[in-house]
Amino acid sequence: MKLFRELTNIGASVLIGAGCLMGVETDKSAESEIKAEEKTPRGTTNVEAKEIANKVGNEAANTEVKKVFTEEQQANFLKTYGWVTFMQSGVKNLGLSTKEVEQVINGVQMAARGEEAPCALGEVMEDLQAFLQEKSAAYAKIHQVEIKAIAENNRKAGKAYMENLLKTKPSIKTTATGLAYETITAGDESQKPSEMDSVEIRYTGRLIDGKVFDESKDKTVTFPLNGVVPGIKEGIQLVGKGGKIVLYIPSELGYGEFDIPSIPAGSHLIFDVELVNILKNEAIKPVENPESSKTS
Repeated sequence: MKLFRELTNIGASVLIGAGCLMGVETDKSAESEIKAEEKTPRGTTNVEAKEIANKVGNEAANTEVKKVFTEEQQANFLKTYGWVTFMQSGVKNLGLSTKEVEQVINGVQMAARGEEAPCALGEVMEDLQAFLQEKSAAYAKIHQVEIKAIAENNRKAGKAYMENLLKTKPSIKTTATGLAYETITAGDESQKPSEMDSVEIRYTGRLIDGKVFDESKDKTVTFPLNGVVPGIKEGIQLVGKGGKIVLYIPSELGYGEFDIPSIPAGSHLIFDVELVNILKNEAIKPVENPESSKTS
């Protein structure tokens, strides 16, 4: 999940990541099932069918070079998958108590064991939807108050942090919008991106307490500047190709009061950015209509 996205795409990026995670195993599983079905004669019992499916799956696995994961890695992958599922399913927005979360987990376990749902969905679907909507609406009111308080505290902390930093580091400059930045390496100042361009960068994003919430590590990331938060869009235009810059982004130029994973509402963000390349987006010229050039 990359954070260089418009706010409306934050959830989608996580889902895409989850889809990639599931897609590899799902495709292989589906392929094994198809092969097993082809090799399973009609009238085979469930036990025999499972044995055949396992045999086919093992045969397929033996023909592939598989990456080996430790038990700890596998456990963390499954926990992460559970975390993504919880965050994106909407359960997070119900404000469930510990006991209620345990009941949801019990339902998952029942499904994993192949048991029937406690209620017949056809009979309770309308009531179930009403129940979930009521839980969600009630939690939203409480959560909104909590988020505003958290955002206000984080904005104050960010302001105090920057006031102190500006006193000790005169190399940091501030723009009219409130964005602060420090140029580490200017780069080629004859080649600066415009907001209509795409850029290739390396970056690290952190909070004022030093906690890293996102980074490209040894890779680069490419994205259009007109599709990111204002602080990033403005800041990257201040450095030339090959240059490095540190951006200090107040919440109003970042993610505002949105409470997203790893970034609390109202957070002041710090990005260390290296501008690797600029991809110029030339305006698309309209195709001339041959008919329009004809004289009457």
